Amino acid sequence: MRRCVAVMVATGLAVAALAGCSDDATDKVKRAASTVQENVGEAGAVALGEALRGALAAKDLPEGQTERNVDVINQVVRDLPGNPDFTGIEDADGDGVDDDGNVQANLGDRAACLHIAENGDMNVDKGAC
Repeated sequence: MRRCVAVMVATGLAVAALAGCSDDATDKVKRAASTVQENVGEAGAVALGEALRGALAAKDLPEGQTERNVDVINQVVRDLPGNPDFTGIEDADGDGVDDDGNVQANLGDRAACLHIAENGDMNVDKGAC
């Protein structure tokens, strides 16, 4: 998080330093700053998804449960530091297993999707589930 703030501050300083430059140069710096902010937010969301994936993979599962069990997912989410925002943990049919195996990690307006297969394979993709 400190690194993200440092990048944003540095970008802000660059924009301020170039305030006296031509409109073209200022526009280029603003576009670059916007791109940096988007990339930092996207990387943060992916990092949250990877943190959940890693914690699920490391979890000593109770007998008969898998990484897709709603109780397991919810417990791991509660145990992660910083009260991260995850959505999509759903069990509409009441069988105790997440319906689609997709859990969305949210960071601001950015998201990443953790896919949990029935066999326990997991991967994280950029973007919403």
